[in-house]
Amino acid sequence: MGVVNDQKPSKMRGSLYGILVTYHRPVELSETCHQLRASHDRPEHLIVVDNGHDDKTREIVQESWGSDFEYVAPTENLGPAGGFAVGMRAALETADDADWLLMLDDNDPPPTSTSIAELRCFADTAVALEPLTAGVGLGGPRWDPRRGRMAKIPDEHLHGLVEVEYFGAGRLPMYRAGVIRKEGVAQSELFFGFEELELALRLRRGGYHLYASGAVMRRRRASEPKNWDKPSVALSRSVSWRDWYAIRNFVYVQKRYGRLGAALRYAVIAGLVKPLLSLPRSPRRAIQHMAQSSRAASDGFRGRLGRTVDPPY
Repeated sequence: MGVVNDQKPSKMRGSLYGILVTYHRPVELSETCHQLRASHDRPEHLIVVDNGHDDKTREIVQESWGSDFEYVAPTENLGPAGGFAVGMRAALETADDADWLLMLDDNDPPPTSTSIAELRCFADTAVALEPLTAGVGLGGPRWDPRRGRMAKIPDEHLHGLVEVEYFGAGRLPMYRAGVIRKEGVAQSELFFGFEELELALRLRRGGYHLYASGAVMRRRRASEPKNWDKPSVALSRSVSWRDWYAIRNFVYVQKRYGRLGAALRYAVIAGLVKPLLSLPRSPRRAIQHMAQSSRAASDGFRGRLGRTVDPPY
């Protein structure tokens, strides 16, 4: 398999640590491990963080991956953010600075058998061209300061190294171990959602860069034009536990990194505009939505983090 652009990659390649976070999804976990095992250039090390603390999880991973992995079971559900933080710390105990940490969710396997190999090849290229590369992934948005929100990168800009704001779910974010050791792991207090955004903004504030391959982004857009590379943080008409954390964490992260206008804008849309749209059809639900969204936004502004709403199994 060739390099994703015309540049030659560095000959110095670090090992790859896969950090897989799971929570009571045995079927998805098994399928993801099978796909990881079948991947070209699969991780040399696999760390499984079991937020569900389920005895069957270890057996599932052994059957679908093999016996060579590290199993970590926190005493409580730490959410994706806490799970990735635990997995990163575990990897950093043995990883060299030149190694890479690949973030994996139990229901987000690599899209193809060559995705990891292509990403590692691109990572070599990115570091060779820009030593301050902190991470690479399959794609991501950029920040639109005029509108105060994430924006899809235009097709005409997708060539070579494409600098992105952060890597969202399913984009196989992969970070350099030495940079994470210096700048810190994922912020576990976020519990669920936008931990990748917080980490990315922290890395960028430290002078580092995040890149995706323009060639890969073009190819994925062509094959999945309706379902891939959407930077929005849309909300449903009723506030689920996922929406709760989306509102709280997005507001918190934007405010923390100096984007107060974006935090306020999102809080107004989530806490006022969205509920008002459903007011004519369901006044009671609209009022409940407004109260819950406003409280979530308030928690974000005040920095009240942690697991404040429990997700179902």
